[in-house]
Amino acid sequence: MMLMLFAFQLFGQDVKVATWNLKDIFNSDSITARQSDFQSFKNDLNPNIVVVQEYLNLNQLGRISEILDMTHYRSSDFVRNESGSEDRRSFEVGIISDYPITETIEYDVKIDGTYSQASEKSIKPLVRGAIHPIGDARGFLWCRIAQIKLIVIGVHLKSSSGASGYSDIANSWKREIVAAAIANRIADDLEDYPEYTILVAGDFNVGHSDLKKNGKDLDSDCFYSPNGLCKNQDGYDETHALLWAGLIRDVRMKNLTLPITTTTYPGYAGSPIDNIYVIGKDHEDFSSAFIGTDTYGSDH
Repeated sequence: MMLMLFAFQLFGQDVKVATWNLKDIFNSDSITARQSDFQSFKNDLNPNIVVVQEYLNLNQLGRISEILDMTHYRSSDFVRNESGSEDRRSFEVGIISDYPITETIEYDVKIDGTYSQASEKSIKPLVRGAIHPIGDARGFLWCRIAQIKLIVIGVHLKSSSGASGYSDIANSWKREIVAAAIANRIADDLEDYPEYTILVAGDFNVGHSDLKKNGKDLDSDCFYSPNGLCKNQDGYDETHALLWAGLIRDVRMKNLTLPITTTTYPGYAGSPIDNIYVIGKDHEDFSSAFIGTDTYGSDH
């Protein structure tokens, strides 16, 4: 039950978008072993655009798109791999589409060269990074689809592995740095592409309503304790607030998963860590997201 989807209208027809954490696609054998999962996913949901996480290279993404019978795909390359390399140091983010992808940019914490079809830009820390190293913070993948005037941003933010509070603080800084960079890019897109809708989807690794973590004040981190929240009722992780609360250039996105209060990850209780945000010209036409009825071999 771990798949988030929504649909919006394009020329009178529904366009379906899904975000899916594939889980541990380490080699070509992983794809072959789960081919029936991918085919069932396609048959059951038939999305037009899929944002995927947790595979290793462009060749793997190409094979997945082939199984899904979807023609166009773009990959991040956060850890520089040759196209056939299966290096487990970093999972990648991909966007698979029925529509031609007009332009692609990989935003990474450092410029290291890329084998994918994307150009590459460095993330400039807008929060925390001035005093805290960004280390292995993952970047994000930006794709413009001119045919339907849609910009899709795929994310897989740093995991906390179920930890919270001080044990999660360094990871929360890494999530915030990427979220702030996304908000800054979106502010540019709203000016440069006024006829477009902009969507951010993927694995945020923090639930949108996680009371142990979420805050909206970058200057006042507060940590959950057995006695309750801090006096100011503000948490230590502003990842979500950076997209909805106007903390960066007054960017205020709509979270399509907000009505969902159950977890998308059975291993950890809480609110969905898989989220979909929208903003721009036609964002009010988007329906609320829902959770699919099957994991298709994933854990969320």
